[in-house]
Amino acid sequence: MAAITDIELHLHYVLQQEGVHQMDAKVHNECEKQFLSALDVLKSYTGDFHVEVKVPTEGGVVDEFIIHLLPNGNEVVFTILSALITYYFTKKSSKRDNILKGIDIVEKIKSGSLTEEEAMQLVANDRKLKKIISNYYSSVEREPRVIQIETSSNEIGTNPKSVRKKITRQEFQTHIIETDTNETTQVIEGTTISILSPILQKGHGHKWNGIYSGKTISFKIDDKDFLKQVYNNEVKFGAATIIKCNLQIRQKTTNVEGDTTVKEEYEYIVKDVLTWADDEHYQNETKRYKRIKEEKRQLSLFPDEDF
Repeated sequence: MAAITDIELHLHYVLQQEGVHQMDAKVHNECEKQFLSALDVLKSYTGDFHVEVKVPTEGGVVDEFIIHLLPNGNEVVFTILSALITYYFTKKSSKRDNILKGIDIVEKIKSGSLTEEEAMQLVANDRKLKKIISNYYSSVEREPRVIQIETSSNEIGTNPKSVRKKITRQEFQTHIIETDTNETTQVIEGTTISILSPILQKGHGHKWNGIYSGKTISFKIDDKDFLKQVYNNEVKFGAATIIKCNLQIRQKTTNVEGDTTVKEEYEYIVKDVLTWADDEHYQNETKRYKRIKEEKRQLSLFPDEDF
């Protein structure tokens, strides 16, 4: 049997109106970009291969690619590519895929003994592929004329193998990852931050670094009066400089569908700096804090009265 050196790959965007061969250019370009990115992910399993685009044939909008395998290329390229087409260009089932052990997969790919079922599990559990394909379908959904996508992959050579799959517009959504994002904001009044690296000059960055509640954080300072004191060299920073402040903490939690990992992001903003202290200058009040205290004192001298 002659060695397989090339694989033909077809993506056929079936349009609503027969005889029409055009679709939104931005949508098409984004879909092509995402699909080529998916092929690049496969290289991490199969080794390198070269992809060329062919002049498309008639019938809706058709993308045609030729995948040239490198000399001594991995024999499982077609198996994994077929799994990609089968899994991501048919309706996704609700059945949870078994996750294969990484070491077993590596050995099977090297030996060329990876089965079709194992290849399906491989592409189904690759997080990069999931995200790329989700972006692909999110893009193609924006073109209402596309009602179906038909795909085929064919080996070129003696006794070649082939695979053909299709997915309808109603099934695109099964491959789009849903994300659930929640944001919460709280202000901690009168807390302290140990300063590690301040921004001493205006226009040289916005994030300070410090230690809050036992961990290193990057934070912005919104207190313009305090920043003016810093830029005017009125505030001295040493190895043990701390600030007492009102700190706003914004927490963003993202939960991705089908993923047990919950991503948490934190944003720290110092709204008011009340005092600053170090080894030599202890408990210096900022100008803003002095003004706030004076305003409170004045109010206490003139309580609300009925006239």
